[in-house]
Amino acid sequence: MAVSTRWPLVGRREELDSFRRALDDTACEAFCIYGPSGVGKTRLADECMGLAEAAGRRVVRATADRSPTVVPFSAVAHLLPMGALSAFDDGVISAVGLARLLDAARTALASSAGETGVPVLMLDDAHRVDGSSLSMIDQLLAGGSLFCVATVLGGEVVPETVTRWWRDERATRVDLGELDQLAVDTLLHLALEGPVDAASGAELWRASRGNALALRELVLGASARQQLAENDGVWILRGPLATSTRLRELVEERLRPLEASARNVLELLALCQPLSLGQLEAAAGITTLEQLERDGLIVARVDGRREIVSLAHPLHGEVLRGRIPVLRARSMLLDQAALVEARGARRREDPLRVATWRLEATGRADAGLLLRAARLARYDHDFRNAATLARAALEADTSAAGGLVLGESLYNLGSFEEAEAVLADAARRASNDGEVVRIATVRRRNLFRGCRREADAAAVGRAAAAQVTSAEARDELITGDAEVLAISGHPIDALTVLEDVDVNQPRLRVLAAIPRASALAMIGRTAEAVAVSTHAYEDHLAMGDELAIASPGTHRVNLLFALVQAGRLDEADEKGRAWFEVAARARVPLGVTWLCVHLARCALSQGRPGAAIRWIERARPIIDASAVEGLRPAAYALEAAAHGLLGDAAASAHWADEVDRLEAGFGFLVPEQALGRAWALVAAGDLPAARAALLTGADDAEQNSLVPSAAWLLHDAIRLGAPAPTAARLAALAEVSDSELVAARAEHAAAVVAADGERIGAAADRFEATGAVLLAAEAAAGAAEAWRRQRETRRAAALDVRSTDLAARCERARTPVLDRTSTVVPLTEREREIAELAAAGQPSRSIAERLYLSVRTVDNHLGRIYEKLGVSSRSALAAALDREADPKA
Repeated sequence: MAVSTRWPLVGRREELDSFRRALDDTACEAFCIYGPSGVGKTRLADECMGLAEAAGRRVVRATADRSPTVVPFSAVAHLLPMGALSAFDDGVISAVGLARLLDAARTALASSAGETGVPVLMLDDAHRVDGSSLSMIDQLLAGGSLFCVATVLGGEVVPETVTRWWRDERATRVDLGELDQLAVDTLLHLALEGPVDAASGAELWRASRGNALALRELVLGASARQQLAENDGVWILRGPLATSTRLRELVEERLRPLEASARNVLELLALCQPLSLGQLEAAAGITTLEQLERDGLIVARVDGRREIVSLAHPLHGEVLRGRIPVLRARSMLLDQAALVEARGARRREDPLRVATWRLEATGRADAGLLLRAARLARYDHDFRNAATLARAALEADTSAAGGLVLGESLYNLGSFEEAEAVLADAARRASNDGEVVRIATVRRRNLFRGCRREADAAAVGRAAAAQVTSAEARDELITGDAEVLAISGHPIDALTVLEDVDVNQPRLRVLAAIPRASALAMIGRTAEAVAVSTHAYEDHLAMGDELAIASPGTHRVNLLFALVQAGRLDEADEKGRAWFEVAARARVPLGVTWLCVHLARCALSQGRPGAAIRWIERARPIIDASAVEGLRPAAYALEAAAHGLLGDAAASAHWADEVDRLEAGFGFLVPEQALGRAWALVAAGDLPAARAALLTGADDAEQNSLVPSAAWLLHDAIRLGAPAPTAARLAALAEVSDSELVAARAEHAAAVVAADGERIGAAADRFEATGAVLLAAEAAAGAAEAWRRQRETRRAAALDVRSTDLAARCERARTPVLDRTSTVVPLTEREREIAELAAAGQPSRSIAERLYLSVRTVDNHLGRIYEKLGVSSRSALAAALDREADPKA
């Protein structure tokens, strides 16, 4: 299995570059890799040895002797000639004897035929190597007979001989730290030979904190327990991570030497972290804490006006918790809870901590305390903990408020049917307008977005409207009506019902912004949509999180959608990736799925089908796990379109067929589902059927005022040869939209119909400015074709070069326009020879003399070169040659 093989080295490029420089530096004697246990010091050293060997160096290895009895020269004995140490069996070595041993070592290490430079020694665990071995290595380094790659464990006492290497600038020292999350994602992808879904990757990074050894053991353990499994090419972690036996043993080995007072501190943190520095100092003393910090076992940081302490690694906490006896853990948890309560539990997070400790210690706590704690966990978007605490609160005292917190948490976790059962029961217990409207808001959202029971969602809204009496409650229900209308694909109706909502109240303003922003983006008023989403996010943060209102991340999803609709594709991609990482780390399946779908739409609009597929591959397992069925058809359609653009007819048809087998998804994305079938047909060579599918989808989009979607579909039909009236429809859409991408589509369509090379070329500029690189490549190719028909060969050649350059950025996308237009005519060997000399500044006469040609022949060749590369001067020739040689440059 892939996970059991040797893992690749990831995230260490700077360190490897540093090693190469050190090896080439004649004044440098060693390369020291310093860092905590498990970060990959030995793995990096192995890679360095491979580089040294590839450079022609002889490589040898030495490791510290871990036996309790120190044996002189034990680390280097195997490097010495046979019998060299036999004269010193009595353990007494004179100065003369040492000199002889050193000479013997130099002779043994002397370079042989075929080797370059001095040998390279890998010294693993240099901090444990016996003094006599270190002394010999030190003298060999100083004498220029050896270069050393040494690994040193951080936090250990390091011999003076080794520290002198970097202190006296005889060695390069690199401090190796844990991998960041991006490097962990890359490492997992390579080690597992496939991508890991976002939530699983975030969980593995959180548990390992980028420690390569811990990560590998976690993956191996999860794989052995079949918790980590492959599903449709994506690795998914099912269930909580557990440490392997080997990993627990490694952690215990690290903690075993600790004194009782230090271990007590770590056990307390494992159960109750973070804790104040003052409390721990009073219990254990500052000396103990300082030593734990030096050993890399705890970290201290400032939080407001407090200094707080936590464990440095979550795995240490898991191992420690597993070793604490049940009754001792119970006593420690209850003592901490009592201590915080005795001080008044004044801090915001105190109810959450006390409730969690009491629940863990005894399985019960005060119902009111549990409910306050559940709300705090929900406000922090820790929906799993919120659900646990809310369940406990309901067991202690059934209430509408507890049902609301639990139901909303379950909705955000993707447990839609259970959420409906909980919320329906809570609705029967609601006793005032606030409870009625908030429960109805969450219940309707869950029924519509999650369960896909639209009629039931509408019935919930009607029933709640009949119960409430206040204007504010009625307005809040109206915002829910608008949300359903917008997602259903009726943005004009959504905006109409929002007109009478009093948005002067912060909660109503934020609630109304959710459907308003998405509806504005759907009808092409993208600048307003961006502004509404941006301000709503700020208002939401200022207001503080509240129950029965989507998280602030919802505004980011709407903003991403608006940026794609506007044609601000590069900005959308950059921001969307960052927001995706936040949602993945928070393990919020709904947010992750929505972001993946919009990022895939963005990638497809950019002309990056491979990226679109990767985003859908990340979304698919989350859709499967949480049954976000409303997004499944859109996701599959995007995947079908992406495979079609890559020319994979079978895969494209498969996903298009999957869309046809599904119930309709969210209404505002339904017309775009035609893209999947259309590009499957293109890949199969049936352009008339593809055009028909696109035009049908465009009719549906126009009927519901989904302007950018209609423009996308109509423009794709134009790309496939749709008749001239289609361009007029696009022009009409551009009139009612401020989207630069819609405008560029309309302008390109009009220019194609007019066969105007100048305008088609200008459309290429507009497309490239929006980030729609594939459309820019097609427009440049189309402009070249138009100029070629007018016998403007040089202008055509220049646009051919530009089209080729742009297409090279599109992940091998294939379209009929690019397939049928002329490609760049390659230079002959003679033409390239002349072109390179001319680009270097050589005049024609010099070139002619050098190549034994006439000046006229050289000039004739240059004329043809200019025509092929679309340039008109030698000054432009060098750049054109670079593009012709490497279109990706």
